[in-house]
Amino acid sequence: MSWNARALRRAFLEFFQEKGHRLLPSDSLVPKDPSLLFTSAGMVQFKPYFLGAAQPPAPRVTTVQKCLRTTDIDAVGDLSHLTFFEMLGNFSFGDYFKREAILWAWEFLTERLQVDPSRLQFTVFEEDDEAFDIWHREVGIEANRIWRLGEKTNFWPANAISEGPNGPCGPCSEIFYDTRIDTGCQNPACGPACDCGRWLEIWNLVFMQYERTEENGKPKLIPLPKKNIDTGMGLERTAAVLMELESPYETDVFLPILRRIETLAGVRYKGQADEKSDAAIRLIADHIRAATFSIADGVIPQNEGRGYVLRRLIRRAITRGLRILHLEKPFLADLVPAVVEALGDQYPEIVQRQSYIETTLRFEEERFRQTLQAGLTRLEEMLQSLPPNAVLPGDRAFTLYDTYGFPLELTREMAAERGI
Repeated sequence: MSWNARALRRAFLEFFQEKGHRLLPSDSLVPKDPSLLFTSAGMVQFKPYFLGAAQPPAPRVTTVQKCLRTTDIDAVGDLSHLTFFEMLGNFSFGDYFKREAILWAWEFLTERLQVDPSRLQFTVFEEDDEAFDIWHREVGIEANRIWRLGEKTNFWPANAISEGPNGPCGPCSEIFYDTRIDTGCQNPACGPACDCGRWLEIWNLVFMQYERTEENGKPKLIPLPKKNIDTGMGLERTAAVLMELESPYETDVFLPILRRIETLAGVRYKGQADEKSDAAIRLIADHIRAATFSIADGVIPQNEGRGYVLRRLIRRAITRGLRILHLEKPFLADLVPAVVEALGDQYPEIVQRQSYIETTLRFEEERFRQTLQAGLTRLEEMLQSLPPNAVLPGDRAFTLYDTYGFPLELTREMAAERGI
């Protein structure tokens, strides 16, 4: 079969519906949970069910959830990190548990998707003998391809046992794909725990089986009366694997956006030796997706909270376009039709609110470009007053940011060009 992101999305949801899961729609990027700025995982809308505070609509469900995370925002522009992405998930609320979750993950990957089994390796929590035995004895994976790791990587939330928070938690098992990229890694035990870049995590199976509490100041894990399953597979990343592409940015949920940026900037992605240009195209493509969906879900650019995150994404995209791709005129609103082309069939809200999204982005960009020009002039004066190899004081960089909305990373870039 010829795979793309759309086909993967459809195959995943159909597979789990065949396994008795009810299909539920994606929740908004603005979660009902007041402790979160954005919906960052498929399980967010189901927290009341995991906590036993509400009755789920079905004992097992499946979704494709739009997510926004900015924890790795400084890495966006490379070949793997995204802020906005789609998370495929299957969930069980006190119904099936580890055995079914693992066996179905294996079946979906190797039979439905036809992923080469020899390119998969697996991690389990170091104390989770049950998950290890299912992978080893029932699936038939060699023991040396199953890695026992600690609570930082293989417990949810990370480090929950030692650090908290209190509440539902549990071990997890992650599935990694061997990209076979030669990274020059010299680690003889190179595997999913290695950060060399060869191993790509594509699916995380979380076994929510405990409630963490504290007794006399010490952590305590109490088995939950109902054990739950929460899984997450990154759509764009897995689609890139299936399509044998270098990065998610070349999949069908990005390609129309890349093509539109190429047209506006008069450059070709991967058409020149300048990697800076390619990285800028990737960053803008990511950030315009995030901005489009955030605005569609009711977020507006502001100086705090969600609005601050949105404003930061917009301004990062503008400065990259201006500085690296030489996009002298406002361009973000002109990219929205390409986002709609790439994702509007799955998310009708961006089709319905397209005009509003474009108006919001156009106003924000025109306003920022005016302050940006003033900030550039002020920064130029600051840099000219300093000798080579000097240090631009932090309070000046903060003044540029606070008064002109001038991004710190842009101040750093321009200073570095002068050796400051």
